[in-house]
Amino acid sequence: MKIINKKMTLRDSKYYWKGYDNAFVETFFKTLKSELIWNQSFRSEDHLRKEIFEFIEVWYNRKRIRSSLDNKSPLEYELEINAA
Repeated sequence: MKIINKKMTLRDSKYYWKGYDNAFVETFFKTLKSELIWNQSFRSEDHLRKEIFEFIEVWYNRKRIRSSLDNKSPLEYELEINAA
């Protein structure tokens, strides 16, 4: 019975941490939905895919200002770090 309880505890603790690890992804999808998906309509699935790609590669990864980067965009922050 002790082995079963240890396995259950281990499994339960892994489940808890998996939920914690998904916080970043859940935050990203909330941003994607609120700033792209809900604000416009799309002509086709291909159009949607292109818009999502542009959102991620152009705006989210390069231009979006982040408080964790001293209120700079990732590109500005990276350029500043490389210049130093």
